[in-house]
Amino acid sequence: MEFGNDIAFSIRNYLTKFDAIFTLNQDLLIEFKHRPNDPGIWYGSKFDGYEIPGMREVRPPDAPMEFDRVRSKWHPTGDNRLNLRMQPYFKLHGSSQWETSHATAMLVIGSAKVAAINRLAVLRWYWEQFLYCLSLPDTRLVVIGYGFADDHINKAILDAAAVGSLGMFVVHPQGRRILVRQSGAPIPPPEPLRDDIPSLGESTRLLSSTFLDDELERDLLYRVITP
Repeated sequence: MEFGNDIAFSIRNYLTKFDAIFTLNQDLLIEFKHRPNDPGIWYGSKFDGYEIPGMREVRPPDAPMEFDRVRSKWHPTGDNRLNLRMQPYFKLHGSSQWETSHATAMLVIGSAKVAAINRLAVLRWYWEQFLYCLSLPDTRLVVIGYGFADDHINKAILDAAAVGSLGMFVVHPQGRRILVRQSGAPIPPPEPLRDDIPSLGESTRLLSSTFLDDELERDLLYRVITP
C-alpha cells in the first residue's frame, strides 16, 4: 500500500487524519493493509485505530493461527453504533466476503443500488451516516479516484452543497474535469456537478508519485484536511 519507506510520505498515515472514510470499493485492500492498531501509523491521530462499524470478521472454526484472511467472512453484528475512539470505515456498497446470517452476499451492484442498500440494515445505516457527515457545517470532502458514475452518490453531494457549507477536493488524473459530462462516456455525470459543488482544489498527480517523494503535492493534500 505504501510507495516508499519514508513515514512522512505514508499514505496510511494520511488516511488516519480523516474523521471518517467512505468507500465504494468492494475489495479488501484497506482491511489487509491499513493496520488498524499500528501505533506508528496512528500516533498523532485522534483515533486509536479504525474499524468497520456494525460488521465482524468470522474465521472458519478450523482456521490455524497463521490464517489467510482472504478466506474470512464478514457478518453484521446488529449493533450499529460508533466507537468514538476508532476511525469509522464505511463500505457503502458492501464488500466481497460480506454476507448476511443467511449466507446472502452483501454486494450492491447494477442499476438499482438504492433499493439494494435499503434492503440491508447495516448498509442503510452506512448511507445515513454518509448523509449526516455531508450535512455537517464546513464539511471538507476529499474524493479520491471516484468517476462520479453513481447517481445516488452524486445527488447526495449536490444536495449537501446546495443547503450547507460543503466543499470538495478532487484527487483524480482528470481533476475537476471528471465532473464535466464527457461525450461517449458510458455513465456520464450530471452536468450540475461541474458548477454546483464548491471547490477546495484538485490534485491530478498519481498517488504513487505524491506519496513517494512529491513534497509539494503531499502538502497540498494535507492542507485540504488541516487548513
